[in-house]
Amino acid sequence: MGNGERGSSFTKVTEDKMGNGERGMTKEQRQEALEIIRKGAERLKAMPRGDVEEGFTPCAKDLEREERYRRRLAEERRVYDAIRAGRKVYDE
Repeated sequence: MGNGERGSSFTKVTEDKMGNGERGMTKEQRQEALEIIRKGAERLKAMPRGDVEEGFTPCAKDLEREERYRRRLAEERRVYDAIRAGRKVYDE
């Protein structure tokens, strides 16, 4: 996803989007929720998440972790495909 368009925009939060009591929230609960969202927006502005920024490159350790995950996922898919096909496969 690393294109910077992940999740919701904090800049468009209004009380209208909080449900106006439709979900059983009181006015105080809505205000508290809005304050939490605003604080989150301030934190992100002060310290943006690098993994969602354009041009982000993970460190070597993260790249290695991702490669291990990718290999394990491929092995898992191979095993499940064999199970569905009624075949047996063994560790390589």
